[in-house]
Amino acid sequence: MLGRQHRQFVDVGSAAGVTASAWGSEELRIRQALADVATISILRERAIRRGDMVNEQLQTALNSRIIIEQAKRSSPNEIGPA
Repeated sequence: MLGRQHRQFVDVGSAAGVTASAWGSEELRIRQALADVATISILRERAIRRGDMVNEQLQTALNSRIIIEQAKRSSPNEIGPA
């Protein structure tokens, strides 16, 4: 998961441009719950994308290291001591 927690949220009332008193309390709770689910989904998607990016960078570094080690073994006299 994320190394630090982000306190991000969507306020249904301000997002829709309506004051809380214009909605019934039940409707407000439902709208806020839906906004909370949307926020969680967005944050999880961001975390997944960041994880994918880190995995790709680590795989590239590993592949580079493998190539370097293979090159060292294939021509030790040209490169020098291992």
